[in-house]
Amino acid sequence: MKKTLLISLSIALALPAYSQQAATKPADNAAAAKQAATNSLYQRRPAADKKPAASTEQPAANAEKPADKPAAAGAAGGNALDTFMKGTKDLQASFTQTVYNKRGEETSKGQMWVAKPGKFYWDYQSPNPQKIISNGKKVYHYDIDLEQISIRGRDELVGDVAVELLNGEDNISRNYNIDRVVKNLTPPRLQKWVGNGVTYRLKPKTRQEEYDALWVILDGNSISAVMIDGGSSQTILNFTNMKRNVGIPASQFEFTPPKGVDVVGK
Repeated sequence: MKKTLLISLSIALALPAYSQQAATKPADNAAAAKQAATNSLYQRRPAADKKPAASTEQPAANAEKPADKPAAAGAAGGNALDTFMKGTKDLQASFTQTVYNKRGEETSKGQMWVAKPGKFYWDYQSPNPQKIISNGKKVYHYDIDLEQISIRGRDELVGDVAVELLNGEDNISRNYNIDRVVKNLTPPRLQKWVGNGVTYRLKPKTRQEEYDALWVILDGNSISAVMIDGGSSQTILNFTNMKRNVGIPASQFEFTPPKGVDVVGK
């Protein structure tokens, strides 16, 4: 059975998840299985991995977790990260996405391009080839093995944490409390990506059901890693060969469905 990819922007990355009912049409069991497999790719994490809804009286953060100890913030705090994102018009990089959950660990590799406002192209090349492309108005999800394309409006995209971080609002401090964290308080799974970079913890100002915090490692003029921390699961996007503000052409984010491929949505 094909492994489910956790698209997590969202950051993502954790990338795109849809708030929609899947389009249906008469189909045999095999076609229905294809549709179910495709829909599952839009889920941020399997339902079994979601955390139980917390009481409104429960603290938003778990003080016992090492990651939630007081972070040593430098004088700049989150200013360097804010400045980097405000000055970013586009990014392109190779990526490795690793999802850690109760079933173990799943790794995917590919390339990504993002540009403001709201354009992206995530090209998952292995182990299961997928393309997720948005021109800022529509989002195309092309599952190459299934020979199926799902099309949705960009405004239907929700929970795409990684995408919104990389090419969403310029002022991320509007939605997050940003702490600069010393290296020894960086989560263990991110330690190998720190190098000479700086780790930032982004705690959402409004409680999110899907994740507790985002972690970003900024290394000079590039982002080396992003982690979406969901408590019982984490998604890490590690970026290499990142290029910033190179002027990615708009044509990079346009997509024409190949002939003979099933298309769902419009």
